[in-house]
Amino acid sequence: MTKVSYIITLYNKEAFIRPVLDSVLAQTGDFEREIILVNDGSTDQTLPLIETYAAKHAIIKIITIENSGPAVATNTGIEAATGDFIKFVDGDDVLCPNSTELLMKALKETGYGLAHSLIKEVDATSEIYQTPSANLTSYDIEKLPNALSMMVEKARFNLSCVLVNTALAKDVGGCDSRFFIQDYSFCLRMSRITNFVQVPVVLAYAPKESASRVSGFGAGAQVLHDLNMALGHFIADFPDLPVGIRKKLLQRATSRAWRWAKRQEKKSIFSIEFLNYILAKCGFNTSNPEKLVFASCETFRRTTSIRFPQHISNR
Repeated sequence: MTKVSYIITLYNKEAFIRPVLDSVLAQTGDFEREIILVNDGSTDQTLPLIETYAAKHAIIKIITIENSGPAVATNTGIEAATGDFIKFVDGDDVLCPNSTELLMKALKETGYGLAHSLIKEVDATSEIYQTPSANLTSYDIEKLPNALSMMVEKARFNLSCVLVNTALAKDVGGCDSRFFIQDYSFCLRMSRITNFVQVPVVLAYAPKESASRVSGFGAGAQVLHDLNMALGHFIADFPDLPVGIRKKLLQRATSRAWRWAKRQEKKSIFSIEFLNYILAKCGFNTSNPEKLVFASCETFRRTTSIRFPQHISNR
């Protein structure tokens, strides 16, 4: 029988443990399951709460690590997964009961390696968050055979929407753990080796007001910084990427840095950020683009204290 490994990364998520785990335990479908809870060094009551759940449900396994950030925590879960598929769940996101079932159906119909749905932010006290119901909306799956091009254009990706083939997730090495945030780097890596399919309905909900989510001014810089770090390492790790893709990735990174510098530091068109953006847009500076992408990350570090995994020092 098919087996699904649910990987839930947790750092100080005591306020969300019950609805998150209840939604995972309520997943419908004829498949075996295991729930891997990666406690990323929580300092609140997260660990005692998940231990209570584990005592009642034999399918729950707890792994506690030193606080290292979501990328390292996610990779810890991937390494431990024994299922045919992995369903990622952020520590404060909840799933519709039929989320896994619909995503698995899409993967089996297409033979693709990654399926994803839509996610919606809602009030954490709302009924739809506390006890989500099955989404019975009719839809047609959307095949995305050119996943790499899509990932170049679409930077944001929430792993709570994703079901992935476990063997492929392990083959790509999971997330890039050289920086903090995990979502984009994982999907970017996957896009090199497999096609994606979308189930175009909401199958997960995220709380609007979670203080531990990566949001707000400082976290905005963190997200943009890590997006550029993901692009820089991706270009450096895969020198055989098509020239057009490399150029587009450089353009995305320099554009992101220029917009941030203009908005947050009031930089002008005479700044290095604008110069790099224009050169990239015109197709110059493409012989060694990863260096320019890594340099663009300094723009975000000037305004915000950027977090890195414990084992990484600032580049």
